[in-house]
Amino acid sequence: MPAASGFTEQLGLFIESWDNNLFEPYETDAPLLTSAKFVPREQNGSIFHVPVRGTMEAGITTTAAQLTAGDGTLPYVGARAGFIPDWQVEAPQIDLRSRVKYEAIARSMKNINASETDKKKAVRDATSTVVDGLLGAGIKRCEAWMMHGRRGIGQVANNSSVVAASTVAGNELANPWDNNAAGFIVDVEFTAASWIEGIWYQSEGSSFDFFANTGGLPSGTRLNTTANTVFTGTGVNQNGLVLTVVQPPTPQAGLTNGNARVCRFFHTSGTAGGTGVGIIGGMTFAQLNASAHCCFESGGPASEMTGLNTIAGNAGTLYGLSAVQYSVARGNSDAAAGNIKLPDLVRRLARPINKGAKGKTIRAVVPTELFAQFANDEATLRRYSADTRKAKNGMGALEMYLPHNATLEILGHALQKDGEILAYVPEEVCRVGSQDITLIRRGSNKSDYVLEVAQSPASEMRAFGQFTPFAKTPSHMLWLGGVTY
Repeated sequence: MPAASGFTEQLGLFIESWDNNLFEPYETDAPLLTSAKFVPREQNGSIFHVPVRGTMEAGITTTAAQLTAGDGTLPYVGARAGFIPDWQVEAPQIDLRSRVKYEAIARSMKNINASETDKKKAVRDATSTVVDGLLGAGIKRCEAWMMHGRRGIGQVANNSSVVAASTVAGNELANPWDNNAAGFIVDVEFTAASWIEGIWYQSEGSSFDFFANTGGLPSGTRLNTTANTVFTGTGVNQNGLVLTVVQPPTPQAGLTNGNARVCRFFHTSGTAGGTGVGIIGGMTFAQLNASAHCCFESGGPASEMTGLNTIAGNAGTLYGLSAVQYSVARGNSDAAAGNIKLPDLVRRLARPINKGAKGKTIRAVVPTELFAQFANDEATLRRYSADTRKAKNGMGALEMYLPHNATLEILGHALQKDGEILAYVPEEVCRVGSQDITLIRRGSNKSDYVLEVAQSPASEMRAFGQFTPFAKTPSHMLWLGGVTY
C-alpha cells in the first residue's frame, strides 16, 4: 500500500480516524464528561425539553376484606399526583479553535505506509499532537464546566499592586504571550477553598475574566471592561487578562513568597498602583480585592452550562421547576461542611439514599489530597497478588457499600476545588443538547476540516458542540462546600 502522501487523502484519513471518537483519548482527564452519555434533543427556541417523572403515583387504596373500594362511604383513591413535568434545559454553544498550518498537518502525517486495516491507527498516532492542540484544552474546560459551570473557577483572597510589566525581570515577564513588555501585570491569590491546581497549570497564555461577588457566586458583567490589544487580529471583543505565570517566584508588592495559590495576569491597559490607584484592564484594585470571582473568558457565567455542583445544591428553580413544589428538584447541600472524614461523608449520603438513591452507585468527586486521606483511612486499600513477586498498593478509586445496596465510588479529581465535594449518580446524568463536540468541516467535502483565516497565511481547525449536563434526580445528589481536611 503506497504512503498516504496526498493532502486530500491525508485529511480524509484524519477525519475518518478521529470522527465520533473525539473524547476517547481524554477519558482519564475528563471522567465526568465521558461517562455522561450525550442525548440529542429537539430544540424549541433556546430550550431543550426533557420529560422526567416529578412525583410518584398516588392512586393506591387499601380496603378491608370482603368490602369494595368506593362502595358507600369507602374511599377509592383516584389516579393522581403522578406528574411528568416538562423540564426545560438550556445548553450553551461551545466553539473550539486551534490555529495550525497546512504544512504542520501534512508533515505530521508524512510517510504513513500501512495496510488498509492499520492505516487509520497510524494516522491517529501521527496526528495525535495536532488533535490534542485543538481538543485537549477544550475538553478539559468542558470537564471543569461540568462541575463548576456558573460558579467560577477561583475566588480572590488577595492581590498585589498593579505594576508595569517592563519592571518585571527575566522569565517572569509577560513574554511570550504578547511579544513585548508593554503592559501591566497583577498577582492574584485565590482562596484555599476555591483553588483548583489542575485548572491553572499549562494554561499560560489563556485569558480570564473577573466578576463581582454576590452571595459567593460571580455576578453581573465582567469587571475588566477594556480591550486587551494582545488579541487584536485573532479574537473579537476580548478584554480578558492573560495568565502568564503560575506561582510566580517573586510576587509583586502586596503579596509575598508566603502567599500560596498565586497566579500572574497580564493586560495591555492599566495604571500602576495599589489601593485607590491601581487599574488593570479597566478593573480597579478595589474591585479585584472585593472577593472577585475568576472565570474563563467567554460569554460570562450566565452563558455557561449549569454545573453539577449547582444542580446538587439547588433549592430554588431548576430547569423551570420549583424545588419547593417538586422535592425531586431539590438537592442536598452544606456550604460549611468543615472537616470531613470518610465516615462523615457516608453519613451525609444518608439523605440522597433516603430520597431514592437505593441500589445505585453514588460517585463522590473529591480533591486529590482529600482522596489521599480517604485512601489512608480505608483498610482495604492494599492488594497483594499471590501470583506475582511485585506487591501493588493503591487504586484509582475507592469503593464501599452503603445502605440499601447502594455503592459509594470515591473519585479523586484534579479539577475539583480544594474545599468542595460533589456526589451524584452517574447513571442519572447525561448531556442534553443539539450536538456533541464535532470537528467542523467546510462545505460537503469530508476532508475539508481546515478553515482558512482571513488576512493570515495560517489555517484553523475548529470544533463545535452544544450540550449541558442534565441530572434527572437532583434529590439524589450532594454538594459540600467549606470542606477542610
